[in-house]
Amino acid sequence: MSGGLLRDQEEIKLLQNVLVNLKEIVVSHNSYLSDALLNRLIAIAPNLQSISLEGCQISFHCGLYKKFYPNHSPEGFKTFDEKNDSEFKVMESSSILTFRNILHHITSMSLQLHTLSFSHTLIDSPGLTQLSKVADLRLKNLMLAGCEQLTNVGVVALTEHQTSLVSLDLSCCSRVTDPSLIAICRSLSGLQNLCVRRCRAISNIGVSEIQALKNLVKLDLSNCDMVTSDGILIGLCNGINYTLRQLYLSGINNMTEDTVMKLAESLPNLTHLDLGYCITAVTDAALQAIFQHQVWLQYLKLSGCNRITDVGLTGMVTHSSMASTPNLTTMNLLEESNFACGVKSRLRISLKSRAEEEIVKDAERKKAILQLFEYSIPSSSNVGYSLTRLKGLRNLNLSGCSRITDISLCHAFKFLELKSLDLTQCCQVTQSGIKALALNNPSLETLILSMCYSICNEAVEAISINLKRLKHLDLSECQKLTDASLLAIGTNCKSLRYLNMRRCDRLALCQDGLLDHIPSVILPPAAVNPEDDVSSHPPVPTIPKRKN
Repeated sequence: MSGGLLRDQEEIKLLQNVLVNLKEIVVSHNSYLSDALLNRLIAIAPNLQSISLEGCQISFHCGLYKKFYPNHSPEGFKTFDEKNDSEFKVMESSSILTFRNILHHITSMSLQLHTLSFSHTLIDSPGLTQLSKVADLRLKNLMLAGCEQLTNVGVVALTEHQTSLVSLDLSCCSRVTDPSLIAICRSLSGLQNLCVRRCRAISNIGVSEIQALKNLVKLDLSNCDMVTSDGILIGLCNGINYTLRQLYLSGINNMTEDTVMKLAESLPNLTHLDLGYCITAVTDAALQAIFQHQVWLQYLKLSGCNRITDVGLTGMVTHSSMASTPNLTTMNLLEESNFACGVKSRLRISLKSRAEEEIVKDAERKKAILQLFEYSIPSSSNVGYSLTRLKGLRNLNLSGCSRITDISLCHAFKFLELKSLDLTQCCQVTQSGIKALALNNPSLETLILSMCYSICNEAVEAISINLKRLKHLDLSECQKLTDASLLAIGTNCKSLRYLNMRRCDRLALCQDGLLDHIPSVILPPAAVNPEDDVSSHPPVPTIPKRKN
């Protein structure tokens, strides 16, 4: 803050020899960084390869240069001249951080520098064009997330001069559209990591060109609202792709179930898949295709996909597009269930709302699946694919999947390596499901059960006893929990580092020292026990009326 860091030249000379192996400097979101401080930091790292200036207040306007460097030539600020090196050496203002000074350092280290981050700065197309044209600069990684001033002109110039890029992040750049994505796909053949999350102007025209990126390993198209199934099918499903490992498609509402099934067939080696809030696309049939083809998944996010049921997670399916033809017993049970529903609908007119009808259907579906498990049908080889097929799964997000019940937790959640599980708003999950979950998934470190209103003290006790590695536990708004849950957590969860029990209103004051070993604890304020006598509490003070 004072600007006196590394002011002594003797310290800089000493550190140059000590920090000879320093490769990366990160000064992200540092509002006190100036030209003078940046000069000193770079001076102590002669072999620097990576610089992150994310979120720093970098000045790009020539008028500011003239204000803080009045002795410099005004024409020198408008264009970058590598030969005129004398002016850069005296750019040591302690009040401003200028892009021209940064560009000078990039030029001086162009042969060794390969990673830059200007995310969440005011870099614009002229600035990016100047950066791209630096002689001998061969960038491999460039992060430009949240750069609202950036347009297609700068991105196209980047693709023309920095053809060796391996990783490019353009997420949240609202002015980046299809011409940028087309230029990227046609010029950066060696690109392995591409992120255009929330570039809402990108459409199927640009996404269709992604098929040209044969070396792509990670792709993020989340929240690109204009992208539909047509663009995804052309860009990603044009043959079998064994290279792509990570795919993020969260929030693409115009995608269909058939597209997800085709993606599962075309991308068999995926390890990370995000289909959060693809509400119409992620169904039980789509899940079955994922479990069948993408067996190497380690990260699976399906948050907000409320069409998922126990049928898809457990593999108890009979539709021809989901699995093989089921055996006779399965068919008989489902035919009896469908026949009963049809008879009921013909004999009487339903006066239930749509929500009430969904609740009745969920109850009937749960009853039918329970009958299937009672008949031991899951052991048959011609039943569908269960979640347990993903043996290497480590991170699973099912928040908002409100149709999931204890059946899935008891029969489909059996993982030795699962570390993180999010079941937020899975309101049909109860004590029996949580107990089975805690017994069958011993490696869990993060468990989120927020707004699971049926969770009780017995479930929390099972969690505390069986999950010895648990570090992060979220039980917010589980309103059935009492002090017994706090006692179980404080006694058994010795590895816990975060506990959230916000709005668990039946909790009283926590015992002194019970949760001291947990660094971060969120508890509700002391609440009145509903079983207490109201008369035992002091009366609420009244405010006297003001006299006229």
